[in-house]
Amino acid sequence: MNKKTAIGVNTKYYTKAQISKNVSHNFRMLPDNDNLISPLIYDSKNCCGVFTTSADEWGKNYNEAIDLMSEKKGAKNQFVECVVSIPYDQFKEVQKNSGGAGNCIKEITNGLEDFMRKFEEESGMMPVGYALHLDEGHYEKDRNGKDVAIYNTHAHVTFANVCRNDFTLKKDVRVIEKDDNGKAMKDERGRWKVKRDDDNKIITEKHEEVLRRGRMPLAKLVQKGSNSIWSRQQDVAFDSFKHLGFTRGVKGSKAKHEDADTLKKRKENERLEAENRAAMLVSDIYNEWSDAAIKKDDVAIEKAQEDMRKAFESKLLADIAIQIKQKEQIKFAERNLVKQQTHIKPQQTLTNAISRPKMRR
Repeated sequence: MNKKTAIGVNTKYYTKAQISKNVSHNFRMLPDNDNLISPLIYDSKNCCGVFTTSADEWGKNYNEAIDLMSEKKGAKNQFVECVVSIPYDQFKEVQKNSGGAGNCIKEITNGLEDFMRKFEEESGMMPVGYALHLDEGHYEKDRNGKDVAIYNTHAHVTFANVCRNDFTLKKDVRVIEKDDNGKAMKDERGRWKVKRDDDNKIITEKHEEVLRRGRMPLAKLVQKGSNSIWSRQQDVAFDSFKHLGFTRGVKGSKAKHEDADTLKKRKENERLEAENRAAMLVSDIYNEWSDAAIKKDDVAIEKAQEDMRKAFESKLLADIAIQIKQKEQIKFAERNLVKQQTHIKPQQTLTNAISRPKMRR
């Protein structure tokens, strides 16, 4: 089995109201995750398996960003969150080679902080903070029937769509053809007519635009196309983690971090499909046996009985095992949810989330 080592980045945009819910999830303030398991590395300071930017720093950055965006309260996309997937296989290697849990966390969080710095350098967007999650995943049975934890190690890295410093946006701009009067020309379909070289490749020129402090750069970044931070975000993450043995994600990959709701739906679909396959298999073999019995065909009866025996020894039992496994995971999630609800106060506000009251195990 090949080990997974490729860093991946999945980015989404959020409003101020939406990011409040994200913060509650990231800081484990609300019981909104059916996917929690016993922490891979336990943070005694925060009393959970989450390692974050300090509450003071997070709150300071958040408030500064809101102040800078105060004149643009109606902006739709005020925050950006990058979910950085940190493959569990390679994380274990870092843990093994770093000489202890504390050093391992330091190596990973240093990588996240480096990623934030480089992301700001290329995008102009202000870093708010990160939350490294080491308490999500599921259990699988090993060959001895023992539960083995498979962790979904990842981090939520939050940026504000605002420049805290003047930022020079560099981009390649297509050169537009102009007529004798210097007016930009359009083609027969009404699109700007771009210049091309002898190989029919579009000619571009370097362009720089200064975005002042307080400017929201996202709209400008989207216009950069193939040279944007979105096309390079995996390169940026790889640069920050390659010294730890991580590799770059496949270019153009559609792989994404699977949230708790998506995971739960997928598990339930797998369970239903397994039940259907098992039921159809039993029905088919039973029909064969029934037809053979009516015809009093002893050879056919014996064959149907043998098919049933093989089914129970192989495919059918495998499908039933899948059902049991999915049901066990759902039951575990329900127990975990109840356990969280006994320790977490409902209706946490963003301010309360940032202050991060401690949870008991």
